[in-house]
Amino acid sequence: PLARRPPPSAQGVNVADYKSGSHSHHKGSSSSAPSKGAPPPPPPPPPRSTSPPPEPSGGAGMSAVFSELNKGSAVTSGLRHVKKGDKGLAPPPASKHASAHAPTPKASSAPSSSKPARKALEGKKWLVEYFKNDNAIVVDKASIKETVYVYRCENCTVQVKGKVNQITVDGCKRVSIVFDSVMAGFEVVNSSGTKAQALGSVGTISVDKCEGTQLIMSEASLHADVISAKSSELNIIVPGKTPADDYKEHPIPEQFVSKFVKGKYVTTALEHAA
Repeated sequence: PLARRPPPSAQGVNVADYKSGSHSHHKGSSSSAPSKGAPPPPPPPPPRSTSPPPEPSGGAGMSAVFSELNKGSAVTSGLRHVKKGDKGLAPPPASKHASAHAPTPKASSAPSSSKPARKALEGKKWLVEYFKNDNAIVVDKASIKETVYVYRCENCTVQVKGKVNQITVDGCKRVSIVFDSVMAGFEVVNSSGTKAQALGSVGTISVDKCEGTQLIMSEASLHADVISAKSSELNIIVPGKTPADDYKEHPIPEQFVSKFVKGKYVTTALEHAA
């Protein structure tokens, strides 16, 4: 009859395995496992480095620069010769962003000389403006209550017929004006190269901030007062003693001398010895 296998123990351990020692091996391996309640040990500290700290890069860089300079003329042996017209080293073009913010030049505030010339009577004032290279400008049928204003004309000749109240020449260049008579006064301001001839009488002549003004007087206008300020090269031409005599030119002084006399300054024209 077959031998009966012994029944397992109450704890579920096979008797044959227990006798062969497998149970003791399993028990020993389970007893070596750490307990679930204890924390793991901390890691060991890192090893201390014994190597010296690295040198700063600046010192090494300067050492290399001085080493290159000690080579003398050999330091330029590695440079490339650049020929004329080589575009490889041309500066880059300016960026669009920089050109967009470039300041734009401001427009000139000076009055434009391209305005159309005109001669018109506005109220009681004759306007003669912006004429150029015209020697046939005539203001006729003017009355004693009207004034004539000549403005911004160049290289022109203006003739005023009749007796008017006042004549003004302003901002003109190389303008010649001939007038009959002026009741109040004749004025030239901010002009250069003006020639004015009085055929009749005039009350007062004023020249202000002008250059190269020439006044040709008549016998009837010799009594007029000539007032000048900040002007240069002002000359007055007067007729001779007789109709047969030539006209005589009198330059108006530009320099003056002031002297302290009896508690006040006395100013006289500076005369140059001949």
